[in-house]
Amino acid sequence: MLKGLYYDFHTVCKSKRRLIFITFLTLIFGLCCFNASATTSRNTISLLEESESRDRVLSEAAIQAGENLTALAQRLNAGNVRLFVTDFSSSNHDSIDRFYSDGCKAVFRRVPQPIIVCNAAFLLELEAALRSLHFPNKHWQTDEAMFSFVEQVGRDPIAYLNEIRDRRSPTEDNFEAHMVQHMKLLIIFFGAHEVGHIIRRQNNRDFIAALPRDAPLEHKLANAVVKMCLHAEDFFHVGFRLDGFDDITDTESRVRRVESSLRTTTEAAFSNYATFFEEEKHADQIATRLIIDYFNNLESTNKVLALEEQQLFVRSLFFIGLYTWYKDLSSFIKKGCYPLKVRNSTQLMICMMRSRQQYVTASSLFGNVHRSTILRAYLVIEAIVEKRLNFISIPKNERSIWISQEEIDQLPQREAAFAIWRAGTLQNYALLKIVMDTPIKFSYVGCATGWYKELDQERGSPQLLLMSFETLEKALQRLLQLQ
Repeated sequence: MLKGLYYDFHTVCKSKRRLIFITFLTLIFGLCCFNASATTSRNTISLLEESESRDRVLSEAAIQAGENLTALAQRLNAGNVRLFVTDFSSSNHDSIDRFYSDGCKAVFRRVPQPIIVCNAAFLLELEAALRSLHFPNKHWQTDEAMFSFVEQVGRDPIAYLNEIRDRRSPTEDNFEAHMVQHMKLLIIFFGAHEVGHIIRRQNNRDFIAALPRDAPLEHKLANAVVKMCLHAEDFFHVGFRLDGFDDITDTESRVRRVESSLRTTTEAAFSNYATFFEEEKHADQIATRLIIDYFNNLESTNKVLALEEQQLFVRSLFFIGLYTWYKDLSSFIKKGCYPLKVRNSTQLMICMMRSRQQYVTASSLFGNVHRSTILRAYLVIEAIVEKRLNFISIPKNERSIWISQEEIDQLPQREAAFAIWRAGTLQNYALLKIVMDTPIKFSYVGCATGWYKELDQERGSPQLLLMSFETLEKALQRLLQLQ
């Protein structure tokens, strides 16, 4: 009995010793892995530093934007966020490639600190678009000119940028510093959204929802309808309506019952769409708060600089929102409207009239879980108009987006500059709101496409759907008619 007890006790002790030994080895192995992971993370940071853009404008803009984003993120306890603007074209490291995106991306796993990685090529293309504004041109006045412009830039954005950089600088003093300021503000715009993802612990999310030139168009009815209904509801909730399409936002309507039926084909995937789309909206809300905070904080120390940067920021977002929309629309038209050559909104109307399938393929213009860049730009500008200019609180009959030369002449020089900047911001806001006509119509009609096809089956033949789209020149005319 004693021997047996000794054996059992001895066996237990041996087992405990083995367990302790195994645990000890596990701890050592774990610490080694941790150290290896930490080393790898530090090496990754070093590689990201080596791969940062050395472009003379972009690198300086990135430094300034990074400092501001770090400070803004710390106020919301997002950690020590660091920004990298990466030149992926010069990188040969697989560990860098995992950070690739077509725009900007938030990462906080397997890195020693939360990071935001922006693709330098993406930002340089936007600089090319913005820089062109400062030279005499008619790019931004007609549909035809816009389509030609985005195609010209898109063929080789870096070559176009270098060509326009070589032109004699406009009359503004310190033009290169002016462009650095433009790009700094754009990076803050994109980066603030990624800070929103970091705060909500959403890893590896790309900001933009662009349509690459070689991307296949959507051809699945269920995917397209469900996706377009998400975007249509979003437009509705932020204040955009479309006459005759009230049923789109009524979940009990026949239109939405058809959409619900289509959604059941892959319920799990569509549930994820809706979840991710909501997360994107939350990140946008955080970004808007950060941007308003940025201008409020800047104004507390330097009012002139704050108001100057505010109008530059709005101007940048207005043109980038417009540029990216026409760029995506141009990519869609080349594939979705072939063999038609669409150069204006009237020709686009004819293209979209050809069949119901056109609005299915048009869903490719919208991200699965992202808002379009033009809508994001509009919403941030609207927040500035409401919270910084207090324009929305003014009675409608007293509001005006214009300022006369007589009013300007009666103001001191500095106050006159502020008044001109304010009017410019309001005009950009109003015009962008008008230009939203086409994205809104695409999303609303796309959402109803399942119902339209069901009606076609009941009739035994398709019914013609004619939807007109606002031209850029008409939008400019409508702007001039506003108070």
